[in-house]
Amino acid sequence: MSTVSMPKEELKQLVQNIFQAEGMESDDAHTIAKHLTLANLRGIDSHGVSRVKNYTERLRSGLFSKGTNFTIHKEYPSSCLIDGNNSMGILLATEGIKIAVEKAKDTGVGIVSINHSNHCGMLADYVKYAADNDCIALATTNAPSSMAPWGGTESFFGTNPFAYGIPSGNAPPSYSIWQQVLLLVVKYALHKRMK
Repeated sequence: MSTVSMPKEELKQLVQNIFQAEGMESDDAHTIAKHLTLANLRGIDSHGVSRVKNYTERLRSGLFSKGTNFTIHKEYPSSCLIDGNNSMGILLATEGIKIAVEKAKDTGVGIVSINHSNHCGMLADYVKYAADNDCIALATTNAPSSMAPWGGTESFFGTNPFAYGIPSGNAPPSYSIWQQVLLLVVKYALHKRMK
């Protein structure tokens, strides 16, 4: 397998151009390109530009809606429920965290739930946004079945990732991402070493 290197701004522009060629608005394509490029820069290649092919195929087949076409289904001063109308998860989660931060700044807490969405990418991007805006954040999402319960042989649980972000004054914010499967892989590797 060969590796291609390019400056991050060139990569971001290339990815943005690809999504615009698929019919997305410039701002939406930029948001997705920025998110995917950031994932690669953070070393989370599984959620970076390697997703472009999958995402564009889903756009072409109608599995994703083009653009950020969401509806706020229910809204209260500290919370809201967003119907994503099958828009791309990265776009929805980006809007969702902005709404959550606004609500938190107004009321002390902001809770946003999004349904009818798709893969939302790297959760660290969203909690970092909140921490950069002096808010503590917890982001969670569901995932398809990928691991069996203890003693089982068939996939039942998803990785169900979660991430948190905490502002830290003048120091860079602290944030972390966890997935159940990561813990399982670590336990498996430790088990193999013990044999």
